[in-house]
Amino acid sequence: MGTDIANRDRTETEGLIGLLVNTLVLRTDLAGNPSFIELLDRVKQVTLEAFTHQDLSFEKLVEILNPERNLSQMMPLFQVKFDLQLAEVKPLELPDLEVARLPLEESTVKYELRFNLQNSESGINGYVEYSTDLFDEPTIARMVEHFTVLLEGIISNPQAKIAYLPLITAKEQEQIERVNNTFKAYPQHNSIAELFTAQVTKTPDAIAVIDRNKKLTYQELDRKCDRLAAYLQSLGVKPEVRVGICVDRSLDTIVGMLAILKAGGAYVPLDPKYPQARLDYIVEDSQIDILLTQTRYKSSFDDQDLTIIDV
Repeated sequence: MGTDIANRDRTETEGLIGLLVNTLVLRTDLAGNPSFIELLDRVKQVTLEAFTHQDLSFEKLVEILNPERNLSQMMPLFQVKFDLQLAEVKPLELPDLEVARLPLEESTVKYELRFNLQNSESGINGYVEYSTDLFDEPTIARMVEHFTVLLEGIISNPQAKIAYLPLITAKEQEQIERVNNTFKAYPQHNSIAELFTAQVTKTPDAIAVIDRNKKLTYQELDRKCDRLAAYLQSLGVKPEVRVGICVDRSLDTIVGMLAILKAGGAYVPLDPKYPQARLDYIVEDSQIDILLTQTRYKSSFDDQDLTIIDV
């Protein structure tokens, strides 16, 4: 994170007219889920260390470090800037002149996100600058609300671990609870495959799944699943046997999952978008011998000793 420093630590520069501000780069360690009090101490140490090198200009620091530049980032070394003005900014008074502040409207920003805050008798106020390529106004408004909730949570319990400090508003919490209130009692003695079969018997001609312009009724889906399940059983799939499934999100996903369950096995999902190393790890860790996949993804498993079924 970046922040400004007045760079007036000497008596000779305190009253000097001009802009002496320098930018400091602060990197704080959040490892170990510290409490806010512990985090505050870490930030203090990082800040004090940065203060000792405040005479080194930010431009010179970038020149020395020469970090790899990325066109998607506006600034090197940090993307978020936080400025807190502690000193009270009094209105400028000049003899025989009436002085008024004029707001400066900027159409471009230097940082992806900048909080410019001021401590006053009425509380903390200020404004947020942001890149419209990354954020929109409602997102920033929510972020400010979350920041306020976070500060209130810190004041209420400064000893709390930072991972457990509140972020969302009461209204958002209510929305989440309402959306997640999907509890429904299901028979505990029936498996998913048995519940699906019961639904097929109840509504065989009803649409079971839709994928863009493709549709399957419960009866059509059941027939596809039964054929694949029978083949899987012929390969030795039974309870406790895990079968991998690596397909795009489509009808094939539903057919594959239900077929594996109908065969008595357990499915192991592998997202085709995972990095190769992640796919290899899941295959090895889950000890699967059979994989359902699509032709375009077969090459991702060439190095694995698997029975591959093209769905």
